[in-house]
Amino acid sequence: MLLALVGARRERPGKGLGIDDLVVAGWGDQKIARYAAANRAYVALSALRKMGLADVLVTRDDGYLLLPDAEVVHEI
Repeated sequence: MLLALVGARRERPGKGLGIDDLVVAGWGDQKIARYAAANRAYVALSALRKMGLADVLVTRDDGYLLLPDAEVVHEI
């Protein structure tokens, strides 16, 4: 999910990812009930915030995103 958020931030700053997009990013094509999948995503988002992204990981009407003005460094 974090890589999806970083990719969205780089490709489309200011545009959010919907919960379905985040579920696919985190769990691929696993067969998960919609409610359970959304719950997993919410728990993962909460964990990312607790790991230090609380100031840059935001929720907007169009979904979840890393703030466009946040510095993002992606190293492999």
